[in-house]
Amino acid sequence: MARAAARGDRSAALPIVDDIIASAHTMANAVQRLTDLGFASPVRVGVHALFAGNAAAVLAAAGAGRVVSCNTLPHSSNAIDVTGALAEAVRVELEGLHAGCEDPA
Repeated sequence: MARAAARGDRSAALPIVDDIIASAHTMANAVQRLTDLGFASPVRVGVHALFAGNAAAVLAAAGAGRVVSCNTLPHSSNAIDVTGALAEAVRVELEGLHAGCEDPA
């Protein structure tokens, strides 16, 4: 996608990834800027979908269309399951903690 954009192909849908969609103004501004530049509607991904207040309306007004999010917070936009990756990261961290706490006796 980025290569297509670098070549001037504005039909490519570029991704917009935001860590926290709270007010949605950051994502809405990015969507508006890309569409103003003639790019196709971007792929919108949020890690944590807070959607405070009128955030959904802000995105809709910017022409955002569908937004997908990770299932870190329950929301109708949840489409990316991070349960396995999170469980594995916790397991690795716990193993590291236990490795440093072994009884030398």
